[in-house]
Amino acid sequence: PAYLAANFYTLKDHHIAEQVLWQKINLYRQDMGLNPLVLNSLGSEVSRDYALTLSKLGYLTHNLNGQSPTDRMQARFPYRVRALENLHHFGGTMMPDSVDDYTDFILHCWINSKGHNANLLNPGKIAVVAIFSTRDRKINEHLAT
Repeated sequence: PAYLAANFYTLKDHHIAEQVLWQKINLYRQDMGLNPLVLNSLGSEVSRDYALTLSKLGYLTHNLNGQSPTDRMQARFPYRVRALENLHHFGGTMMPDSVDDYTDFILHCWINSKGHNANLLNPGKIAVVAIFSTRDRKINEHLAT
């Protein structure tokens, strides 16, 4: 399904957009000579929970209540992890009609930010992508690699 439903902003589940964003990240990595990232569903759950928390708070931060991205991930994984994190707040100035428009916008923002781009090009092997929106059209995207 290429197009988002008209009620995209009221949905709690954006797995289609998450999958498309992950695929586009891997296409970008391939263009840059890097191996693709494997999507981790447990990490995506952790990321989705964090995006929900940030949506309720109304701001973005990589460190909340003394916890880093690695701390948040490590609490749910039985093995040692290290997490790099890209956050994005979609302020609603652009109203995307399709998953492609929406995910292109996110990836464009991250590629054109030195720190976010460095995370996209990290030689890691696993990624998580999570998207959460609230009814008032606040959206948080979360990528951890």
